[in-house]
Amino acid sequence: PDAAGSSYNLGALFTDASGGAANWTFTGGTNYNDQLLETVDIIINKADAEVLVKGYTGTYDATAHGASGTAYGVNEVDLTNGLTYNIEYTDYPGGNVIWNFAGGTNYLDESGNVDIAITKALLIITADLKAIKEGENMPAITYSFIGLVGTDIPDNPTYTMVPAIFNGAGVYTICPEANDNNYDITLVCDSLYVNPWGPGTKKIRSYLYCVTENEDGSSKAIFGWINDNTVPVYVPRGENNYFAPGEAADSLQLPELFPPGSGTFEVTYSGSTLTWTINSYESDHTSSTTTGVNQNSPKCTKSGQIAAASIEPDLQPSELKVYPNPTNGKVTINFQDEPGTNEVMVLDILGRTHQVEKTWIPSSGLEINLTNVVSGLYLIKVNTEETFKTFRIIKQ
Repeated sequence: PDAAGSSYNLGALFTDASGGAANWTFTGGTNYNDQLLETVDIIINKADAEVLVKGYTGTYDATAHGASGTAYGVNEVDLTNGLTYNIEYTDYPGGNVIWNFAGGTNYLDESGNVDIAITKALLIITADLKAIKEGENMPAITYSFIGLVGTDIPDNPTYTMVPAIFNGAGVYTICPEANDNNYDITLVCDSLYVNPWGPGTKKIRSYLYCVTENEDGSSKAIFGWINDNTVPVYVPRGENNYFAPGEAADSLQLPELFPPGSGTFEVTYSGSTLTWTINSYESDHTSSTTTGVNQNSPKCTKSGQIAAASIEPDLQPSELKVYPNPTNGKVTINFQDEPGTNEVMVLDILGRTHQVEKTWIPSSGLEINLTNVVSGLYLIKVNTEETFKTFRIIKQ
């Protein structure tokens, strides 16, 4: 039959969860009965949002770190504002963050947890070098820091000293001690030098061994020094330990620590003249020694050994010696014959033996490579059938 005049109304539309009740009607028109106010349920379930939450992995930087994430709904609607986190972490080792997503009307709530992993930062603490003269009070010990984050200060740096008792002239090793939860700490020792002072103190004596010309047109001089005191003498580069003219040679070639006994060092310089001046204590005053190089200075032999005419009377070529001292890496002992494997030992001031590379060079002697040991005072012990001797060497 013809449905002329019929019509229907489906009622309300729903978008959000959980839907609702729709009341529909049907008007039958000419040929059908009306159906009035029928009710049906419109059920809309909450959707799952697309939630992505990440933790954090990094090195301690004094900054708070927490979880981060995003949340998106139907048609890429941004729901990130529904994410919350319960905590942030600044210090090592971090921890666990609980996150929650509030889905509101149309999305299911979600929760979970992620890790915040904070590793320790690297920190180097170095005791600062100190130098005083005998009779002065123990100086305040200070430190240098490499790797501190922001305004951090390690907890209460302290130090140990070897020898442990501060008593007169000599070299004292200062080693920092520190702990901090957020740092992997490397502790670097340095020295407190107490120079001899007063009656009986001897000044540092200097002299020239020989000179030679380099292929590049520069020259090389081998200077020597004698410390007649029973303890090392420290004279820093500068107004009391310098070359003149200053532009002729790099001052970093100058030794600063002079152990008891004698030593040598090599200097590359330009020009025809060079003088080395060192001021040190003699008795209760400062005394100066100047040694110069000029065109008439004695020449080194081709073998690299020092010409006999240029050597101090108490340092003849037959005497066993180590040079250069101080050194930045390698030193040579002027053996005439190759020593046995175990006849030369390198020890630190605590008596620990160091395994170092030793190379026999017939033209000059036994070369000892100290490149890989830390800076400080070392003892080289020679124990052969002919000789038993200990050399004090400064590794810079």
